[in-house]
Amino acid sequence: MKKTLLLATIATLLPSLGLASSSAWIESTGGAVRLVTSGLPDEDGVLRGALEIRLEPGWKTYWKEPGGSGIPPQIEFAPGSLVQGHEIHFPPPVRVDEDYGSWAGYKTSVALPLEIRFAGPSPEKLEGTFFLGICESVCIPFQGEFTFDPGADPDNFAHRVSVEGAFAKLAPEPSEGFQAISAQLEGKVLRVAVEVPPEIEEPQLFVAVENAPVSLPQLQEQRDSETIFSAQLSRLPEPPPSSIYYTLSGDGRSVSGHLALEE
Repeated sequence: MKKTLLLATIATLLPSLGLASSSAWIESTGGAVRLVTSGLPDEDGVLRGALEIRLEPGWKTYWKEPGGSGIPPQIEFAPGSLVQGHEIHFPPPVRVDEDYGSWAGYKTSVALPLEIRFAGPSPEKLEGTFFLGICESVCIPFQGEFTFDPGADPDNFAHRVSVEGAFAKLAPEPSEGFQAISAQLEGKVLRVAVEVPPEIEEPQLFVAVENAPVSLPQLQEQRDSETIFSAQLSRLPEPPPSSIYYTLSGDGRSVSGHLALEE
């Protein structure tokens, strides 16, 4: 009787062992990662998802710009997957100070919003790899493979909560009085002027430059109307960058956006 009951239980579980619209958790020292999606691609062929990074207490991971030696979160889809492109979005980071330096990242578990663009109908199976760095007293690379079916369970409530929650934590666009107002590159030195509300006494700026690792910006000068930060590029890319991506934070508030570099 017990054997019959066990076989029946296994039989009921078999359908759930197939591909789902999220990958399995991949575990490593210090944390675990999975990719989850929700819904179906929209009329532009874009599917929303999230790269969930679960961190053990005391472990950290990197933001979009990890500095000269860090590893930012990355995803690669297998060739022939009909994925035309993808974009990882980043919620506001925090400053991480270690003996070996300071960088922008996350000290607790984080879900990075993801948009996947298909060249045609989404396939029944998507495969790929992720690569990122996680840190405790030292930083280690964390790489794994994922497999999922984006259309297997598009109405899954838990997946929708995860994805919508990830997008809800993105910073709003900059606005007058709370934004970067100018950015100049002088050799390898990047200078950025920002304006913040008067109640924010210690603003923090995080910057990313395409194809050029950049240090964590340091506050140089505060005036009545603006605050000046500077950061150091490790090298000058070719062609020269035309804009920066930034997150400006303070007093529990943040904005994120792009700003053109001045000639």
